[in-house]
Amino acid sequence: MAGRSAKTAAAWALFLAVPALLAAALPLDRSLTAAGRGDLANLVKLEAVPILLGIASAAVVGLALATRRSSNPVGWLFLGLADSIALSAFTDNYGRYGALVREPPLPGSSAVAVYGDTSFVAWLIFLSLILLLTPTGRPPSPRWRWLAATIVVAGVASILFHLVSAAPLEPPVDAVRNPMAVTALGDIPLFAGFVTLIICNLAFLVAAASIVVRFRRSRGDERRQLLWLVLVALVLPVVVVASFVAAYTQQPALLIITAGLYVAVVPVGAGLSITRYHLYDVDRIVSRATSYVLLSGVVAAIYTLFAVGGGRLVASLGGESDIAIAVATLAAATAARPAQRRLQDLLDRRFNRRRFDAIAVVRDHVRDPDPARTIDDVLRLALDDADLSVGYWIDQREQWVTCDGHPITTLPMDAVEVRRSGGPVALVGGPTSAESPELVDAVAQEAAPELESTRLRAAIGLQLVEVQQSRARLVTAQLDERKKIERNLHDGAQQRLVALALYLGMAGSAEDLDEMKSFVATAQGEARAAGQELRELANGLHPAILTNGGLIAAVDSLVGRTPLPIRTEVTDERFDPAIEAAAWFITCEAIANAVKHSGASGLDVQSRRHGDELVVVVRDDGGGGVRLEGTGIRGLADRAEAVGGTLTVRSELGGGTEITARLPAAVS
Repeated sequence: MAGRSAKTAAAWALFLAVPALLAAALPLDRSLTAAGRGDLANLVKLEAVPILLGIASAAVVGLALATRRSSNPVGWLFLGLADSIALSAFTDNYGRYGALVREPPLPGSSAVAVYGDTSFVAWLIFLSLILLLTPTGRPPSPRWRWLAATIVVAGVASILFHLVSAAPLEPPVDAVRNPMAVTALGDIPLFAGFVTLIICNLAFLVAAASIVVRFRRSRGDERRQLLWLVLVALVLPVVVVASFVAAYTQQPALLIITAGLYVAVVPVGAGLSITRYHLYDVDRIVSRATSYVLLSGVVAAIYTLFAVGGGRLVASLGGESDIAIAVATLAAATAARPAQRRLQDLLDRRFNRRRFDAIAVVRDHVRDPDPARTIDDVLRLALDDADLSVGYWIDQREQWVTCDGHPITTLPMDAVEVRRSGGPVALVGGPTSAESPELVDAVAQEAAPELESTRLRAAIGLQLVEVQQSRARLVTAQLDERKKIERNLHDGAQQRLVALALYLGMAGSAEDLDEMKSFVATAQGEARAAGQELRELANGLHPAILTNGGLIAAVDSLVGRTPLPIRTEVTDERFDPAIEAAAWFITCEAIANAVKHSGASGLDVQSRRHGDELVVVVRDDGGGGVRLEGTGIRGLADRAEAVGGTLTVRSELGGGTEITARLPAAVS
């Protein structure tokens, strides 16, 4: 991630260097014009338009590629091309003004003028490599690697030979003497520079031919992606010949125009391939940037129209211009959002078809919903992602659920969150969200109203799911309780009653009175024991002390049987028997769980009325970390929900556990 951020920063630095160099060159242009040497200026002339077009197109395409596909060298080559042209504009102006016009000359201006005279060779290097490596970042085959080496070696050599040559420079800087010339070499640098320059131009034409080779070998989408660059490659020989003719016949205007086209045509061709056939998959970036540029123009035009026209109207009526400005601001602000949406749709339809089609599918569903299709299905269809999953946030429960209310335990990675009114609504995740989060976000935002409606239905669905699950658990618990009662009766009271019948039978067949009395006494003991066991069993179902004395008496009785100290604060108010029973069993089970599992040294038990609720709190100072999804806690929640109440648990490791039940406080 750090490496990617560094590459993005580097790409932006190279991009911003272009306007910085042009901004530095422009004042020198004005200084040349002010000194009466407008013929030396090169940015304020009409002929400079092709050059500026080449700079702009190369910089924009290069930035998009370098930030989107940083591993592909073509984006960096486009940025290098833009920087080299902008540097040429600066060095030309600095050298011409500093060495030919200004007195005294600017520092190093003669050496800079020498470089400016040969700086176009750097353009050739970048252009040739771009044509050779587009679009894969590699030559068409290993046999083409020699061409890349030839381009770089011949280009750098041509620049170096020119820098040390003693031959006069080309007009209009022919009056400048080269301070770096090595006169001992004679005409060797001039001849070698000319030869290497010819090699550079031939290599450039061969690099253009490599695009044609790629095109002939390609099929389908790849072939369409290369179409515009092939057209560019086919016209380049004409441009090269025209530039040589212009240079030979000493026609600087024609030379500037042909050289500008010579430079601009490649990035323009790449830009057309990007926008028409999704070359490099940066069409979304180009589309979004273009929409905001056009939007700025529309808003500015609306503001100007209302400010100027309205100002004149208000002035004619004797009003103040502030009214017109306020109206213009309101009109521009009102038009901004619908204009942006309309422009983005038009550009997406043209340049980013996948985004346009995906949003269109969602809009059609929102406008005319299909009852047989959920919004989850619509998003999967729009994004062409069968594995896409959608989760909905339920505030009351603080959890994600599916559209039918089932809890989601594992959230998808790289999911896109949809928010409305400052809060989360839905979470959309899947392979597409990992690959194209911007596309998923745009589609999900379009579906936000429907996602909000589905979230409300999911909240109701969650309640239904919980009711169904609670009922199932209650049925299971009742069956378990019946089996437990059956087992207790079978192993306890039933055995006592069987023994009672046995002893009574033995008493009836006793041979003497003493033996009969002994059997009867034993039978009486079995009868008392059976009665005691039945009372204990009945108290477990619903203790008599709760019925007679209420919660306060039942809790006091429980405190006496618990091995831990318990601090109590229990109301003596009476409630509906079902509510009292629920509060009692929640208290008993919460205390039993704390004694068995928490390692606590003491407990606090509170039962008090709070408005229309009976609030029961059982708090311990144990180790905490209670599993909220465990059967024990779920059973307590079921008891609370069975009478229309709720149960919440706060349990942190080392911070103890607090169980709070809120039950309807209907007075008995």
